[in-house]
Amino acid sequence: MKRMGAITAVFVLACVSLLLSVFLPASFAPCHVVAQTTAPSFELAYDDGIAWKTIRQSVGGCEMCYEYQGVRFDILGARQAVLTAVRFYAGDPAGTLEVSVTDGACSRLLLDPIQVKVSDTPAWYTVTVPETVVTGDFFVWVKRDGRAMPWHDGGATAHRSYYSEHWNPGVFPNLPLTKGDLMIRARIRAEIHVGVGFDYLTIQEAVGAAGEGMLIVVHEGTYDENVVVNKKLSIMSQDGYSRPLVRPQDSNRSVFTISSDGVMISGFSVQGASGPGAAAFHFDGCSGCTVADNSISGNHYGVLISAGNGNLVVQNDIRSNVYGVWVEGEGNNVAGNHITDNTAPAGSGVYLSALGIGTRVHFNSFEAAVGMEHVVQVYQEGTTQEPNCANNWWGSASGPYPTGTGAAVGEGIRFTPYLTAEPVAVKTATTTPGEYVLDGRSALSTTVLKIGIGSPTIWIAKYAEVPGGEFPTTMIGSPRDIYVSDATNVDQLEIRAYYSDSEVATVRRGSLRIYWWDGAKWKVCSKSGVNTKDGFVWAKIDPKSTPSLSDLSGTPFAVGTTSARFAWWLIPVILLGVLVLLIVVRAVWVLVTRRTATFADTSSH
Repeated sequence: MKRMGAITAVFVLACVSLLLSVFLPASFAPCHVVAQTTAPSFELAYDDGIAWKTIRQSVGGCEMCYEYQGVRFDILGARQAVLTAVRFYAGDPAGTLEVSVTDGACSRLLLDPIQVKVSDTPAWYTVTVPETVVTGDFFVWVKRDGRAMPWHDGGATAHRSYYSEHWNPGVFPNLPLTKGDLMIRARIRAEIHVGVGFDYLTIQEAVGAAGEGMLIVVHEGTYDENVVVNKKLSIMSQDGYSRPLVRPQDSNRSVFTISSDGVMISGFSVQGASGPGAAAFHFDGCSGCTVADNSISGNHYGVLISAGNGNLVVQNDIRSNVYGVWVEGEGNNVAGNHITDNTAPAGSGVYLSALGIGTRVHFNSFEAAVGMEHVVQVYQEGTTQEPNCANNWWGSASGPYPTGTGAAVGEGIRFTPYLTAEPVAVKTATTTPGEYVLDGRSALSTTVLKIGIGSPTIWIAKYAEVPGGEFPTTMIGSPRDIYVSDATNVDQLEIRAYYSDSEVATVRRGSLRIYWWDGAKWKVCSKSGVNTKDGFVWAKIDPKSTPSLSDLSGTPFAVGTTSARFAWWLIPVILLGVLVLLIVVRAVWVLVTRRTATFADTSSH
C-alpha cells in the first residue's frame, strides 16, 4: 500500500507539473548587453599618435638606464578629475611593464603599480585602473623590466614627457625628453562648474579653460553673453530643472555658436537673439552635435543649422521665435520638440532650405500662433526632395491642414502616417554596426536593443493617451512608439518595456505581454514574454515576427495583460499528457505487483 501511495503521489505531481508548464508563462533571462553611456569621459594625450622609436633608441644609454618613463598630465581647469584608464604604446622586445600613478610633485603614489605583459610586436595597450581621484597635475609612469619599453612620438613637442631612475627621485624627474613625447595617455572624467562661488563666473570662461570632452555644469542664474563653443564639450544645467537663463550680450549675435563637432548643450532657457540672422543655437559647420531639453523663445531663429551634418535637435520647447528651426545642413534629426507660436510667414516651425537634404522631422508637436492657423509649419525650399516628416503631432487626430484640422504643412512634405496622440517624451539615436542599445529607460521606461550590421536611426516615443483604438485588456504604463529609419542588415530589434511594482500590483506578472497596433486593432506580438526578475516585458522583432522589422515605420506598442479566454486547443494536449502518464503508472504498477508476487512465492518456499 505504501508503494501504491508513492506511485499515486508521483502521478499527481507529474500532472501538476504538466499543467503548470502549459498554463504558466516562462520568465526569460535577457542576453547580456552593455548599454551606451553619456558619462563624459575623454583621453588626455600629448603625442600625435604616430610611433617613432623606443626610449632607449632615442635618448641613448644602456638597457638598464632610465628605468621609469612618465608623462605629466594637466586636468585642464577642473578642480579634480577621476582617472579611469591608461593607454600606452610599447613592445619590441616582449616583456612586462609596470604602470603607476603619482601626484604632480612625485611625492605620493596614487595608484598601486599594475603589471602589463607586452608582446614583441609594438602595439597599444589599454589598462583599466581603479577609479582614482586627482586634484591637479599627475604623472603616469611606466617602469621597464630591462627588455620591453614604451615608445615615443618624435614628431611631437616634448614638454610633458620625463625619464628617471625612480618615480620619486627626491627632487623632481629629469628634464623632459629631447626628441618627442612618450605615447602614454590617460582617460579621465572631469567637470567644470559655472556660477557664483564656483570655478568660473561665465560660460565662455569655462569653455576657454576646459579640455576637449569635458563637462561644464552651469548653476542657476542669468548669464548675459554670446558663447562660442569651439571644442568638443558637454554643457549642462546643474540639475535640469533650474534652467539657467542665457541671454545675448549682443542681440545681433547668436547666444550659442557651435563650431566644433560632438558638442552637447542641455537644460537652459535661451532667449533674446532677436537681430536678423541671430539664433539661440547656431550650428556653424559642425557635425554630431546635440541641443536637447532647452526652452528657446524670443529669438530670430530658435535653432539655426547653417552648414552642419548629423546634428540632433531633440525635446526642446521652441516657441515665440520668428523661425523655430532653420536647416541648411544634411542628414540632421529634429525630434520630440514642442514647436509653437513662431511667427514666420512660411516654415515658422521648421524651414528646410534647398541645402537641408535628408533631414528627418519626427515625433514633434506643432501648433500655429494665434491668428496664423493656416501658416505652413513645415516648409521646404525648392522641389528637389520629399522631406520625411512622418509621425508628427499636428494638434489634431485628423492630421495637418488641409488634409485635417491641425497645423498646416507645406507642399511636397511627406507627413503620413501622422500621429493621432501627442508624444510626451522622445529618445533617438543613430546606431552603430553590431549590438547597440538605445537606452530610454529614464524618461520612457523603454530600451531598444539592435542586433545586426545595419546602423539605422531609431526613435522611441511615449504617449500620455492611447494612439489607437480601445485597448482590449489592462494596460500597464504608457503606450510607446518605435520607428526605425531603415531595417536593412538589421537582424533583430528587442523592445524592453520596464514596469514598477506599483504598476503591476493588481495583475499577474506572468500574464504580461507587449501588444502592437496594426492600424485596426491591438495584437499581442508573436515573440513576447516577461522577465519578472529584472522587471520588464520584452518583444523580439525580426523579419519573420509579427510585427516584422518592415512594420516599424512608426508603430505603437503597449504592455498589457493577456486575455483570460480559455485556450481550447490545450484540451487534447492535456488529455494526451494524462493518457501517457496513466500508461506509465499502469506499467509501473504491473511491474511492482509481479515483483511482489514473486517475492511472496519465494518466501513461502
